Amino acid sequence: MAAAAKVGSGTAPWTVSGLEAAVQAQHGAGSEEGGQADADSLAAVQKRFEKAVALPPPEFRSHASGMTLSPGAAAAAAACSGAACDLVRRFVLAAQEAAALSDTGGCAVQHCPDALGIGLRPLPYTAFAFGNCCEPFYNRGALEVVRQLVDGAGMRGLEWFTGSSTSWFLARLAHLTSVETAKGFADKARSVAQAQFEPAWLDSGWDLQLIPPQGPVTTFADTESGEVFEEYCALRFLPHGARFDIISVQGFARMACLARAVQLLAPQGGLLVLPQAQRPAYRGAAAIVPPHWLRLSDAHEMGETVVWMSMQK
Repeated sequence: MAAAAKVGSGTAPWTVSGLEAAVQAQHGAGSEEGGQADADSLAAVQKRFEKAVALPPPEFRSHASGMTLSPGAAAAAAACSGAACDLVRRFVLAAQEAAALSDTGGCAVQHCPDALGIGLRPLPYTAFAFGNCCEPFYNRGALEVVRQLVDGAGMRGLEWFTGSSTSWFLARLAHLTSVETAKGFADKARSVAQAQFEPAWLDSGWDLQLIPPQGPVTTFADTESGEVFEEYCALRFLPHGARFDIISVQGFARMACLARAVQLLAPQGGLLVLPQAQRPAYRGAAAIVPPHWLRLSDAHEMGETVVWMSMQK
């Protein structure tokens, strides 16, 4: 479905990176309409520059020294052959660009009106460190990589947990499946989505599933229990052979959900995202995800987001 059917008329609600703005300025020159695009793009570059001179210390934001690719990622991308390798090469290039943009304040940040935001980002959870209340709660550099790779061209996504990521994904994917345990959170995500997208698009492009836990949740250990959240992680409603191009594991029982995500992700060029990966409960992630998949870690003092890209052996 065309983007216009998803977001309606008007200007897209997200901004571009400084590099993209410069490219748009170059391609827009030579016409009255292009001249306005040139002015707008140069203004965007100037805005990024002004942000860069006021960047918080590196420990409170994404920065190049905190972004690391798995050893051999660049070589693996270069050695990959065939049309299916395009996303693999783009993953490496996006990671390299995001590292540079993070150090200059150039990562794209979506405009977020209060009425469309979900959740809170108290200081020092700034937009330099994480996605804002209209974006996934990923480290900013990792979010920039995901943003560059999620282009909506028939892509299907899955997210465990609804929130600020939901409408962000809906605007960029051909179809999104969201899994939630709490009716209040599901209702909030639905109301914000209904304020931005046409009903027909939501009916066909979004599957919101409410799956409560199978037992009481009174401790942190309960929140990470694969038994308490067995149905939540299993996703038995999915048709046989279902595959997704991007999966975000940001809810409960993340290790159990991560194992299920590995089964459901497209075998080549799929994106798997684990926010708050620095938590001790998630140290087992490396043993769950195939070791030959490409891996990007974006870490700073406030947390870590890991993004994997699937690769066939």
